[in-house]
Amino acid sequence: MPDSIPFFDKITGYLDDNPEVARWAVEVKKAKAAYQLAKARSKQDITLSAGVKRFSETDINAMVVGVTIPIGVSNRNQGRRRQAIYQLAKIRQQQRAARTRLQTQLAGYYNEMANAFASATELKQKVLPAAAGVFKASKTGYRQGKLDYLNVLHSQRILFKAMSRHVEALRDFHKAKAQVERLTARKIK
Repeated sequence: MPDSIPFFDKITGYLDDNPEVARWAVEVKKAKAAYQLAKARSKQDITLSAGVKRFSETDINAMVVGVTIPIGVSNRNQGRRRQAIYQLAKIRQQQRAARTRLQTQLAGYYNEMANAFASATELKQKVLPAAAGVFKASKTGYRQGKLDYLNVLHSQRILFKAMSRHVEALRDFHKAKAQVERLTARKIK
């Protein structure tokens, strides 16, 4: 178990490495590209043409040059542009929703981890030494004939319960830590 756990703000910064969040960056790029394509297709191009034409009746060759300038009244690709804008907004909203959902999960697991860490630390530093001291003192008192054996058994049972609670707190800490590491795609040291 580490000596301390990192602050929640630091861990939240790692959430962008989560594959569920990172994939939305690619989706946003694709949607932006689709919008740029729709925008580019809305501008109509001037067409220049040139060629040679042969008049068979007179046996003359002529150079032909043509210019086409669209007036842009009929189709400016407005529907696809609007659709691309809505798709981009939808993807950005899904990106925010995914990040918020993962951040909520992360907050829950972080709180579980922090509580289990505090509990395991308290048990290790205060409760276990005190229970071990009481058990040792009761064994000494029994040897000296000052206490009966039921007191020794009672203090032993209290020590074993404290040890069991410590192991449970460590288990809860490592389970929550594994979930935090899964969500942030980083190892917590």
